[in-house]
Amino acid sequence: MTHARGRFVASAIVVLVLSTAPFAQTSTPGPPARGQRPAGPGRAGRAGLPPITPNMNQQQIQGYIDTWAVIQARTVLKLTDEQDANFIARLQRIQTIRRRQMQEHRRLMGELNALLVADPAGRPEDIDALVKALGDAKDAEAADLKKAYLDLDAVLTPWQRGRFRQFEDQVERMKIELLGKIKGGAGGDAAPTPGRSGRF
Repeated sequence: MTHARGRFVASAIVVLVLSTAPFAQTSTPGPPARGQRPAGPGRAGRAGLPPITPNMNQQQIQGYIDTWAVIQARTVLKLTDEQDANFIARLQRIQTIRRRQMQEHRRLMGELNALLVADPAGRPEDIDALVKALGDAKDAEAADLKKAYLDLDAVLTPWQRGRFRQFEDQVERMKIELLGKIKGGAGGDAAPTPGRSGRF
């Protein structure tokens, strides 16, 4: 990565994070909750964001946005002090499941690609085993995510559950736009923005 591209990556992260911040600050007020305390900047920023560096790769960018999302979600959902710790731990669990599945998918695809390159004629048993492993990993992620979402929803009100899904969509769009800008800054074409994916 050139020095110029590194500066572009860091600048793109700053611009996109700042451009998305009004989503949290101007969100539709929720119903008043007993014992709820407004989540001001100090409370939302307790964890702090990691530093932006010029040579951040895709995995580091993912981690940066995940950290930002955890901090921002406190304000978006207007969490009470009683909800805060449980929500954050369960949200991080969802993020961990997704990162783990992504790593496993890349590992299996790497093995499949290497197999097909090394043996263009294909070894049916080995190919079928990797295809099955890819499907099993996806099914396992779906089951783990379903349970993790049920656990997370258990600490939220119905209004907060709906707002969290909106926020998930916003964060996913930010990730896609950021990665597209980075590719564009490197001289490639920006990635197209798909429809609502709901991924976080």
